[in-house]
Amino acid sequence: MSVTTVDRHITGDTLFPLSLKCENNLENYLVLFVNINDGHCLYDALLKITSEDRLREFHDVESSLSYIHNLRYYTNIFLIISGTSGQECVFQFAQEVQVTTIYVYCMDVDRHRTWGEKTKKIRCVVSDPTNLLTRLHADIKEFSGRWPLCEQSFRQALTAKSEWYHLFLLAICHRPKHIQSSYKEMFAECRAYYENNPGVIRHIDKFAQTYKAENAILEYTRDSFLYRIVNHALRTQDIATIRKFSPFIYDMYSQVSEHYRKFRLAKDGSIRALYRGQYLSTEELAYLVSVVKSRNPIIKLMTFCSMSLDPNVALNFALPIANRIPCLFEIIITHEYYDQEGFTTFGTQAFADISSISVMPEEQEVVFAPMANFRVKYVGDPSIHSDRPWVPIVLEPVLRTTRDFNNHYFNIINCIETETNPTYYTAILDMLQDNITDESNFKQTNWQMWWNNLIEQWGTDKIRQDPILLTFYDCFTDNNYWLRKAITLRKEIYRTEFQRNLSNFSSFAILFKLYKRSQHIPTRCIALYEDYIKPLCTIHSREVIECVYLTGQKYQAIGEWNYALECYEKCLSLDIENEYLFKKRIEEHLKNVRKCLEKPRQTKKRPNATVPKTIVKENLNNYEVHEEQWPIQWTLQHNGSTRIPIDKRLVSLEMYLMKRKDWLYAADIMIVLCIPYQQARYLPKNINQYFALAMTRKEFNDDHKANAINNRALCLWRYEKYVREWMLFHGLEKFLRPFENKSRLLQISILPRLVKLLAQLSLLITVCAAYVRNGQGNLGMDYVRFININSLKIQQLIFFDLNDPNLRSELEEYKETINDDSYDGTDWSHTVASWDNYGRRQSIDD
Repeated sequence: MSVTTVDRHITGDTLFPLSLKCENNLENYLVLFVNINDGHCLYDALLKITSEDRLREFHDVESSLSYIHNLRYYTNIFLIISGTSGQECVFQFAQEVQVTTIYVYCMDVDRHRTWGEKTKKIRCVVSDPTNLLTRLHADIKEFSGRWPLCEQSFRQALTAKSEWYHLFLLAICHRPKHIQSSYKEMFAECRAYYENNPGVIRHIDKFAQTYKAENAILEYTRDSFLYRIVNHALRTQDIATIRKFSPFIYDMYSQVSEHYRKFRLAKDGSIRALYRGQYLSTEELAYLVSVVKSRNPIIKLMTFCSMSLDPNVALNFALPIANRIPCLFEIIITHEYYDQEGFTTFGTQAFADISSISVMPEEQEVVFAPMANFRVKYVGDPSIHSDRPWVPIVLEPVLRTTRDFNNHYFNIINCIETETNPTYYTAILDMLQDNITDESNFKQTNWQMWWNNLIEQWGTDKIRQDPILLTFYDCFTDNNYWLRKAITLRKEIYRTEFQRNLSNFSSFAILFKLYKRSQHIPTRCIALYEDYIKPLCTIHSREVIECVYLTGQKYQAIGEWNYALECYEKCLSLDIENEYLFKKRIEEHLKNVRKCLEKPRQTKKRPNATVPKTIVKENLNNYEVHEEQWPIQWTLQHNGSTRIPIDKRLVSLEMYLMKRKDWLYAADIMIVLCIPYQQARYLPKNINQYFALAMTRKEFNDDHKANAINNRALCLWRYEKYVREWMLFHGLEKFLRPFENKSRLLQISILPRLVKLLAQLSLLITVCAAYVRNGQGNLGMDYVRFININSLKIQQLIFFDLNDPNLRSELEEYKETINDDSYDGTDWSHTVASWDNYGRRQSIDD
């Protein structure tokens, strides 16, 4: 096979646009060379693109692997390897977590491409250095850029592991007010991280002397060592690093929350839509589609998440590249969001417009604090068009699903913030860190049982009397390790009380009275028994035997079988004649304890920490997915019937139309018409006046200000989306009109709602078409891609499919039973309650 000779010299004109030295938003990354023998041409070219501290060169595989293993911190590694070495050792490198991508640099491309295609991390097999550097440049910006949202940031949002991590971040962000931050360890870690870079070390030393908590957001937006380490730790959920940098995370969270508090008090409401450019894999996009279709379509972000008011800025982070799907996230903030009282009781939904204090104000950056919840409202058609080379995804910020859940978190945070013992706070973080690690290693969860035990105790004497750390320990009812820690901590507390009041701990009668008052808390009884009561249990008396017997039950309850056996046998030895009639009960307990000792304890089977069963992965199709219809579908399936009766389908259709109308009003109309929060309730009642209002706002709007209506690609996407939905509702209205007299529900609700929805969509279609301007700012209808409605394939509603051959016959045979109280016996209240109640806007209905 002939090998093509390639000129490996690279000109300066080629390298200039690939330079990464001016990029101020990249995380830590390294480019490794392994057995590249090209006369140093490629290495020298990379020196003109990036700094020397980003490059490492190795002449054998063993030393390069050893270097990767000895890296102290997680770093994105981009590996360039020769064809021969790659063929022999690529599997070893592909297994390394820190190796992000691999590039095979060789002369015989055809030969090495045959095996290179089998390894997912290999991005390209090339002989042309220009092609390699172009691909490397794009990958570094993608995988080490400031805005990437890794899989863990949302993929783990519905697992038990994410709940432990969520609580861990809450504890970090709500550090006790009485405990002062210490930045010493944080800066020591920074110096260790950059120990081979004297220039950065000098910068760290200077920064350590000048850093102030009120400058946290400013430092977050810099190309700084602090930003790189913290952002990567949060994104990869590196618990150890997060703890060391917790002072900065606390400062950042506090500053974002304070900005949001002022924003809320001002009742500004000017932020309607935010944008985020993002690359997703096919699997990640399919996962989001499955989330939309689940019973709980909520994703939770665990990092500080950057977005922009300017869609053009966001789209710069989602330019088309090979093997990845560029996506544009649109985060819609409705006026209902601003109206909700107590929405940010403890700041978990806080966000801040930081453009005025950012080192990059042109990005118009808005930052969401960690633990923000978003409902996935819409995932667009994944097919890419020339005028829309990205997939649109719509999110809506939401509260936690239930009010009670929020209240419990508020109680936990209040207890943590008021903790005065630094040792206890550190132990809380240790406990959470250990459970996160256990979830990761063993793929099991003990979260739900622990959480249920915890919420049962709010408002009880136990919560009021004990430190929150003790309560956390005691809630592990099936885990000896944490229960034994609770016992140890209780002993320490008793020792403190012992020093203050010696008499209470020297009399068996007083101790046993205290013991009996604590029977509902096994760890408290065991701590009392082991340190104070046990030495006194030597006499033959009913109280002593009862105390030892009860302690055996406590040991048995927490699974410490040997100690339980010891107590029961001691009872028998103290009461040989069975004077107090304990023998029969004790022998029954002994039988159970010995049985448990003969075989390993069978703990309750724990569910795997995976995606809930309501989320089913599926292949992407060429249809967009709306969230509103899926709660209805789940409710219909819950009723158990394989064939859904027509009356229930009609009720479902009414529910869906109500939901769509409310969302179109709350989101699309407000954004397209640029309606401020303060004017949302004072819109004209005549829908014809909307168009005049929209055009007036467009003319007076600064065309140079980038936003949702001045971006042509966004307007075209909205236009096409509204046309498809108009066709769906028009088809429904046309199909149902002949049956109008057969159903009061059709007459007074469904058909009128369809007419109003069609009017809303007609308005939006017209306005979006008018917004599409040409380069001179004039109306540019030539840019509107008119849709051939005759060939348009409409995606039907899953519960009311017009292509269903039985639907027409069922409507023809339908005889409605009129009920003054309801149209149907089905209890829909739980479904309606699970949706956001946007309310019915009278201005639209009139």
